[in-house]
Amino acid sequence: MSKPDPKNAERQPSKEAQLAIAAANRTAKKLRERKRALGQKIVVWENGNVVHINP
Repeated sequence: MSKPDPKNAERQPSKEAQLAIAAANRTAKKLRERKRALGQKIVVWENGNVVHINP
């Protein structure tokens, strides 16, 4: 059995990166909930265009 090629091995984010991603996801969820409660559209950048999403 051969050794796995380190160039092709999937890399896991560091613990700090995982914590940062989790914090960003929590913040995004709170933002979506707030926009929905206020009846405001969410504006995002998608595929080079501004997109308005209804709550």
